Amino acid sequence: MNRKLIALDLDGTTLNQAGEITDYTKKIVQQAIQDGHIVVIATGRPYRMAIEYYNQLMLKTPMVNFNGALTHHPTDNRFKDLSFDIDKKDVRSLVINQKDFQLDFVAAEYRKKFFINHLDNAHAAVFGRDSLDERFQLELKKLTTNPQAVLIQTSVLDKQRFSQDLNFYFENRLNINPWGGPNKILEIIPKNVNKATGLKLIADYFKIAQTDVIAFGDELNDLEMIEYAGLGIALKNANPRLKAIANLETNWDNNQDGMAKTLKRILD
Repeated sequence: MNRKLIALDLDGTTLNQAGEITDYTKKIVQQAIQDGHIVVIATGRPYRMAIEYYNQLMLKTPMVNFNGALTHHPTDNRFKDLSFDIDKKDVRSLVINQKDFQLDFVAAEYRKKFFINHLDNAHAAVFGRDSLDERFQLELKKLTTNPQAVLIQTSVLDKQRFSQDLNFYFENRLNINPWGGPNKILEIIPKNVNKATGLKLIADYFKIAQTDVIAFGDELNDLEMIEYAGLGIALKNANPRLKAIANLETNWDNNQDGMAKTLKRILD
């Protein structure tokens, strides 16, 4: 078997509903690495909220964060980072027009930090914290560099329609997409950036053919990655639109080690 590049989404895929990686999953991932395959994380999470799982899986590979807006290697400087950002002028526009846009908060996300303009309206857990304090307060005068991503929370009920309206306002210069589930959060990243952007860079770096790329995902932010992979796999619990374009659907969901059980079958 050729050496494979195996890309793992985190939430809803590698992580169970409790946000944990099971011992079984760790075992299967380690076996794949020992067999010579390359395992990487490709997530919408920022680096600071993904590094814990990277370490649990004992990875020594590049990582894709912010749905492709940042591809980097946590420990090896020989890997050249690929980073896209959002013009801080667009962030200022969101803050200034917050009332008109019916936003609860605007959060500027960077590799290792973040700032929120209305702390009282934000749930700390969304940012991987137990609590939020003035250190995380977003003030326009502090907005001196461009962030990799922006999170906004809206009181508008139809998030999909709202994202379309916001895209129109910004003249389709940005990717604006709602998070899955019942929350009211939308993520903004640079235009034409997705997980496949980072995965292709990693595949080229390791000289892995596209046909030897395996990707696991569950949500619409995995769509381009699943399409790009030679073998794109949707979890049993995945969004129906993702299942429709995947090469394979797992027999188990993320609470049943669906990713790990399927990976074992493929590599055995």
